[in-house]
Amino acid sequence: NHAIIMPDADLDNAVSAMMGAAFGSCGERCMAVPVAVTVGDEVGDAFVKKITTEIAKMKVGPGTDSSNNMGPLITREHLQKVKGYVDLGVQEGAELV
Repeated sequence: NHAIIMPDADLDNAVSAMMGAAFGSCGERCMAVPVAVTVGDEVGDAFVKKITTEIAKMKVGPGTDSSNNMGPLITREHLQKVKGYVDLGVQEGAELV
């Protein structure tokens, strides 16, 4: 699934929606939205700046700790699979933020 972010979008609302959609349930839900497509460089730059700030605030740790925003992936093997996707994207030219 992809989110299209138009030039007239409320960026704070878009970032909030993307945070829940991309990171809720460790991104393992059927309606996860891992890709944001922004219309225009100005919108893209502003969106990346805002979402990077929010991502930096996330607390990741054990799922038993209610103060965490996101728990771990289910197994070490799944972690390696996800890491492989990220690494491949970067190798193919994606910018990791």
